[in-house]
Amino acid sequence: MVRDLIRQAQIALQHVSEARTVEYQARFASEARRAFDAAVAAARMRFEEAERQPTAAARTIARHAVAFVLEELESFESRLATIEERVADTIATQIDPRDFRRIHAVE
Repeated sequence: MVRDLIRQAQIALQHVSEARTVEYQARFASEARRAFDAAVAAARMRFEEAERQPTAAARTIARHAVAFVLEELESFESRLATIEERVADTIATQIDPRDFRRIHAVE
């Protein structure tokens, strides 16, 4: 399940880079963040399950599997944060024509 969520987040992140409009970039970046957060929660749950394994060997194996997932999540988070910053900067530079206060401030 964790791997599926990571895959969903990676696909959404890929869509961000391919999106032509800021609206779609924001939508896909938000989707990537949601999938990432769900993957982190699932990894935590998996770690807790690893701690409840009946034998020391089973706990070691389960912890090792979780460690690989956590490394992947850590790597993904840095890429996600970079792209979120880029999308947020793009959003901040756009002026919404419906926001008359900004339009009047520019004049």
